[in-house]
Amino acid sequence: MWDINVYTSIGNNSSSAVYNIAADISTKEFEKSQFNIYPNPVGDELKVEIPAYADAIEFTVLDLSGKKVQNLQSKQEGKTLSINTKTLSRGTYLIQFSWDSKVLATRKLVKN
Repeated sequence: MWDINVYTSIGNNSSSAVYNIAADISTKEFEKSQFNIYPNPVGDELKVEIPAYADAIEFTVLDLSGKKVQNLQSKQEGKTLSINTKTLSRGTYLIQFSWDSKVLATRKLVKN
């Protein structure tokens, strides 16, 4: 249980509220639940379900050494991102999702 006080620049007003913080979910677990990729292994097109707050999601495909792979084309339809993976060679990759210059999640991706 946390008591949080908010102070404003208008006089000495303050407000307080009590919040219950769930101890059974970490930030990493929360972030993992926000990005679903399918199918995996992927053929020619990867679908990514992105969180509602991510209006300008960016992604980077990396090889397992962390080197950036070629740029892939994508299109966004609502809260689903479609990534054309036809030009990827067979193998295992990491796909990293960023928003507002912050890496939000990284997923393992297998290309058939």
